[in-house]
Amino acid sequence: SATRYQGGYDYYLKEREERLRHQLAAKKNQDREREQIESFVRRFRAKSTKAAQVQSRIKQLEKMEVIEAPAAVANLSKIRIGEPPHSGHEIVRLEQASITYDQKRWIFQGLDVNINRGEKVALVGYNGMGKTTLLRILAGALDPSAGKRVLGHKVVVGYQSQDFAETMPPEKSVFHIVKDQNPAASEGDVRKLLGGFGFSGDTIQKRCGILSGGEKIRLAFARLFINPPNFLLLDEPTTNLDVNGREALETALKAYKGAICIVSHDVTFVRNMAEHIIAIDDSGVTRYPGGYDYYLEKLETRNLKLEIADGGRGSVRATEERPSAPKGKDARKARAQQREAEKALRKIEKQVDQLTEEQTALTEEMMSRRDADFATINARLAKIQSEIKTLETRWEEVAEELG
Repeated sequence: SATRYQGGYDYYLKEREERLRHQLAAKKNQDREREQIESFVRRFRAKSTKAAQVQSRIKQLEKMEVIEAPAAVANLSKIRIGEPPHSGHEIVRLEQASITYDQKRWIFQGLDVNINRGEKVALVGYNGMGKTTLLRILAGALDPSAGKRVLGHKVVVGYQSQDFAETMPPEKSVFHIVKDQNPAASEGDVRKLLGGFGFSGDTIQKRCGILSGGEKIRLAFARLFINPPNFLLLDEPTTNLDVNGREALETALKAYKGAICIVSHDVTFVRNMAEHIIAIDDSGVTRYPGGYDYYLEKLETRNLKLEIADGGRGSVRATEERPSAPKGKDARKARAQQREAEKALRKIEKQVDQLTEEQTALTEEMMSRRDADFATINARLAKIQSEIKTLETRWEEVAEELG
């Protein structure tokens, strides 16, 4: 089909690229949605207690209009990160590190942490637990109140804070933002570096103040890499990135051979990136020698052990006999509990259906509207996927209680 563009050739190139980006993003979001639904069907197709849910998902798949992948997409989201300089095996070490801002409340006390060459580490925990504070200490942006931080041999730190955009003067050009970080770099080297982050030709003369959120992220990385680091510390690096930008960042960081430490609320990003987890909670700071799913598995095991130690409320030991069928008042109570459980199942199913409908509508909006708020929609889609997963886990728990 033919498409008319109301503008000159430059306008056409820009608009075509935007349309292709929207189509690709919609395709990727739909693929994730389909995979989520198909996974549920595969897991529960054989269970009679979940027949209604399975059939509902199958009908949803049948009604879903398949979005075709665009024939071509401009490559401006690609990020190319060069080789990091060589360093010693140990990147950074904290010895008995403690931090307080008021000499009363200690955020950490006696903390021992180390990160080695090539490791990809994520700091996880609830808001307010001190993830960003720990990241800043590891980066050398904040000194511990007690203890010490030891930087490894020939380690070059590249730290990007959440407020990185505020450190880039809006009136300066893309070229000068990077050049000012390393005045000794030649114009050719700066241009080559910027090209690796999607800035080429006249785009390097664009003022920082008119850049999109994704462009600012890429510029911030280019600014970091004009002095190549071998230890990257990134605080919420996917903020303001669209689907393509986030995947480009993931691809680049996976290929990066230096050490990485990240803080991010983007669970998908953490799951895809991290090979080690440092978890911060009320019990302290714990390191897990595996990715995010490994961490969740160990956390569940730990919580189960704590529950058993606390009396094993609601659990039945494998060695114990099953209780006999309830009678009299107990039977009436059991039936009431069953009705409540069935009611809870219906409520969860309704919530999942509503979220799925919203997910489909947002995906279609990304596909059909050129003026769609790309970053906001993508963030909502990610949240929807997380909410659906939580609800389906709860649904399984209630269904198991019903037998």
